[in-house]
Amino acid sequence: MVGRLAMVAYDDQFTSSVSFGEMVYGAYKQADATENLLSDPEDRMIPNLNILDFDTAAAHHYGILKVYLQRVNLNVSDTDTRIAAIALNHGLTLITSQTLGFSRMPGLRTENWLAEKVSV
Repeated sequence: MVGRLAMVAYDDQFTSSVSFGEMVYGAYKQADATENLLSDPEDRMIPNLNILDFDTAAAHHYGILKVYLQRVNLNVSDTDTRIAAIALNHGLTLITSQTLGFSRMPGLRTENWLAEKVSV
């Protein structure tokens, strides 16, 4: 996956504000408490990421997706639905290893780079 990501221009790489929140959570959960007081994980991550916000337009996509998922009786987390809404809002392909839930969302393009064999 890292090799595949290296083939994508930095300006074409994005993460969602929702995913960023999960990264911060993971960093604080695993990091030493003293380290957190000296240097916030966000300070190390933000300069290296293009972060797309969960804004009003993404919220609109989220609402439509959530209703659809309920009507077809699909259980997808609100977190994943928000991530999908941001990708849909920007017309992006979502790179994920969790393609099952995401693949059921209408209009969302997904790719699983962990399942692909790509030579670099």
